[in-house]
Amino acid sequence: MTPELSAVVDAVAGHLRQARRVLAITGAGVSAESGLPTYR
Repeated sequence: MTPELSAVVDAVAGHLRQARRVLAITGAGVSAESGLPTYR
């Protein structure tokens, strides 16, 4: 992991820790848009 990516991950983790609520949207087809292969 590059230092830049590590800093971003740390910042996001800090925001998540301080958040009152977190919403994660997951499901079939979400990864297809990002180029990850789907499974069947």
